[in-house]
Amino acid sequence: MAKRSELYELALTKVGGGYAWGSNGGTLTEDAYKKLKATYGASHYVFSWGTVWGKWKNEWCSDCSGLVGWCLRQLGVVDKDFDTTAAGFYKKYCDPVKASEVVKGDLGFVPDGDGYNHVVICDGNGGCVEARGSYYGIQNNKLSKRSAITVFGRLKCLEDDEATATEDIPETVQLGDRGDTVKKLQKLLDKLGFKCDVDGIFGKETKAAVVLFQKRYCKVQNWGKVGSKTWKALIKATA
Repeated sequence: MAKRSELYELALTKVGGGYAWGSNGGTLTEDAYKKLKATYGASHYVFSWGTVWGKWKNEWCSDCSGLVGWCLRQLGVVDKDFDTTAAGFYKKYCDPVKASEVVKGDLGFVPDGDGYNHVVICDGNGGCVEARGSYYGIQNNKLSKRSAITVFGRLKCLEDDEATATEDIPETVQLGDRGDTVKKLQKLLDKLGFKCDVDGIFGKETKAAVVLFQKRYCKVQNWGKVGSKTWKALIKATA
């Protein structure tokens, strides 16, 4: 099974490509354009600024869900005829995740009533690759500049990367604990500039460093306690 990060890395190779409503990924030939236009109607391809053909002719194109589907087909985790919408991805193929828990290869969605009208591929660090629209094409954007993307999902057909797999997450540690796990925590904090003694003792200094890290990288309910969410953020930040 393919890794989540592979989905994002594959999508990244298509940045700069074009957008064509209904396209599942491929070169926008004149015949392909005419077929799309006949299937979905001229309103999706003819605009005041020009036409999709005039802007993206003979370029690699997809729409937003088409980009995700194309990547999954290349990774071999769906069949060659796989096709769905943004709403279909979220409702049928994803488990919901919180914004604070998004990792590379998770999907972001724009809600629209009871459904979803746009899907992007997240980088796990505040950015995404998206087939944004007919004028913009396929872009690499910051989620902070795409405020309508407020819902996130994790594809069931992909595996976690090693850095985020549950079996690779150390045990929970907190104030008063001692040992090698605490020392590993201190080394990661120190590497990121959150200074504390690397002595294997979870004291007040280590807790203060943990809280500073959490406030910057991951919001948690129990400040200063290092559970799976904080470990994942630490491992990702130091990868």
